[in-house]
Amino acid sequence: IGDTRINITNLEKAVEDAIGKDNMLNDATGVSYSDGHSTAILANGDTIDLTGGYHLEFDNATDVLQFTTTEGCVVTVNKPENLGSSIDDEAYTYIKEFVQEVEDVVYKSGATKEELSEYIDLESFAQMWLLKEYISDYDATNNMHFWKESNVTGDGKIHAGLAWDFDNSIDRD
Repeated sequence: IGDTRINITNLEKAVEDAIGKDNMLNDATGVSYSDGHSTAILANGDTIDLTGGYHLEFDNATDVLQFTTTEGCVVTVNKPENLGSSIDDEAYTYIKEFVQEVEDVVYKSGATKEELSEYIDLESFAQMWLLKEYISDYDATNNMHFWKESNVTGDGKIHAGLAWDFDNSIDRD
């Protein structure tokens, strides 16, 4: 998000442009949803694609917009911040259900590379794992950042990254 950062849909800006700055999506009047929580339809007929623009963090810290998957993975929704403040928010529901689908495929017995690559950018995950191994990142399995691109303007997959939080790496205590 931004000219010198990852090229990802800025869902936070899309919501602001549609309903105004400092407003939450679930506070807008006359909003309906279609396609399994993936599209917000505003009272004026404008639509907001809710399938991308998420910065997710898999960690064990407590945060406001957070959920736990069936396998016990704690996921924090870092961006967009204007999703809403409750689990009733449709965009929150969309990303929660999507992450659960990803986890279900990952834990599926006999999942193929093709099945995994429908949901996951495997190259970015391999690169991130190599980086974390190379620098001996103690938090490699406890703290990971991911982003989800739009199904409409991007590939719709979960990508590993941003490279973040290396305070416990390179054999540092």
